[in-house]
Amino acid sequence: MRHTLCTDDRTRPASQSTDSAGPGCKPSGMLVSVTVVMPIRNEVAFIRRSLGALLDQDYPMDLMEIVIADGKSQDGTREVVREYMARHPNLRLIDNPGRIVPTGLNRAIRQAKGDVIVRVDGHTVVARDYVSQCVALLRRSGADNVGGAMRPEGQGRFGRAVAAATNSPFGVGDARFHYSEEEEWVDTVYMGPGRGPCSIRSVCSMKRWFGTRTTS
Repeated sequence: MRHTLCTDDRTRPASQSTDSAGPGCKPSGMLVSVTVVMPIRNEVAFIRRSLGALLDQDYPMDLMEIVIADGKSQDGTREVVREYMARHPNLRLIDNPGRIVPTGLNRAIRQAKGDVIVRVDGHTVVARDYVSQCVALLRRSGADNVGGAMRPEGQGRFGRAVAAATNSPFGVGDARFHYSEEEEWVDTVYMGPGRGPCSIRSVCSMKRWFGTRTTS
């Protein structure tokens, strides 16, 4: 499987054509359908920010669905999601009896209808062009899986300490995908949006891309 990392379009090597076949083998220039999968549990303190960022994407909403796999939340998370569902028909809520991330991803991906699957976690706030950049990078790179650097942000003294640690090689090691500021091939990527069938193999085997941030 090939992975790639991107910061912005200006760093794209000249040898990579933007006319290559895109996700789902659709002709270049055609937008593809996207499923965002989000495994969550007891995220009432963060879910409005995470969902708000997804629902404000510059990608056409009629080509994007969001599938939330909830692990039996008991803090009001499900009620918040249902509030959003009343206003956004492309948002779905499914149960995750296993309660953990891998089972939630498996269930959400099985429900996915999109050509491209994008994983977003409950503590993640994505940039407004996150989905469109993912789709564009999949198309022009020919990679099965794309991503970029995670930018942790902490709240409170402990959260800021954790964010500082996970922003340093001391805390997370020196893997290129953590720090690279240019487009390049890497071994793995953060969250890893990918083409549908490939995502089922890669994402579900796990027990985050440019323009994302996580909160602690």
